[in-house]
Amino acid sequence: MSELESQEISKKNSGKSRKRKSSEPKKKPENVPEQDSNDEDDEQEPREPTEEEILESRKPENQLNVETVREKKRKLTQKTTDQSKEKIKSLEKESVNEYLRRWKLDKTKWKFEKLKQVFIQNNALNVENFDEEMWPVVLEYLEKSKGASRQYLIETAEKVLQDVDQTLQKDSKKVELLKDPKYLRARELLQLLN
Repeated sequence: MSELESQEISKKNSGKSRKRKSSEPKKKPENVPEQDSNDEDDEQEPREPTEEEILESRKPENQLNVETVREKKRKLTQKTTDQSKEKIKSLEKESVNEYLRRWKLDKTKWKFEKLKQVFIQNNALNVENFDEEMWPVVLEYLEKSKGASRQYLIETAEKVLQDVDQTLQKDSKKVELLKDPKYLRARELLQLLN
């Protein structure tokens, strides 16, 4: 048996043999609209956008923004991550404020926590973390700092003051920086610690 004959037999057995096309055209139903052969391919499996389509979709003027599945997942993950970070920050802020209140009002129930002290030191000048009501308590708490933590607070406050001074030297019209809460807090903290 020759090689060609064995190939023909295997094609017939596998059911993949091709029929010859007849010379007569097939009749089409009258009411059915014509379809391209490409439409059949689109129905079988979803098509990924081409690089050109993706580049075109990124243009701001393009109304039809093509977004890949990976981009959708990335956006969703970023959104949930951002939400969880915000939630953690707000919980941390509340717990640190409660820690300071306990320290101020009820020292028998207060217990030293290194992580909260570090948070207070790093964010003491931040108005978002400690409002005007909590600022005096923060100052009183930080007044008792010793050693490296005290030195860190002094360096941080001096850096803020130096940044504002340098900005004022470059542009003397930015006098409103002297009223900035971060600047005012840095001055108060520096006066307290020195």
